[in-house]
Amino acid sequence: AQGEIINIGTEELRTTGDGIAIIERITGQKAPLTKSPPRYGDQRETHAVIGKAKDLLGFIPKITLEEGLERQYKWHKEKLLPHLAGDKQK
Repeated sequence: AQGEIINIGTEELRTTGDGIAIIERITGQKAPLTKSPPRYGDQRETHAVIGKAKDLLGFIPKITLEEGLERQYKWHKEKLLPHLAGDKQK
């Protein structure tokens, strides 16, 4: 797999709105959005194409997008934010 570009994720189809709703739920905050009409080429939905990850690495998704985002948010809140707050106090 050296030098290969490999997508990691789930094959579950999601929209941008799905991602925003998940993050709003996790953070407990409403995202300040400005909705505009769709533009040519806008991506309406997405999913990871993980066939190469499965074939080369034996990758099988074990957590959902929601769980992954929850873990990431928790990590940032516990590990990163205290350091940033410390920098502001200096």
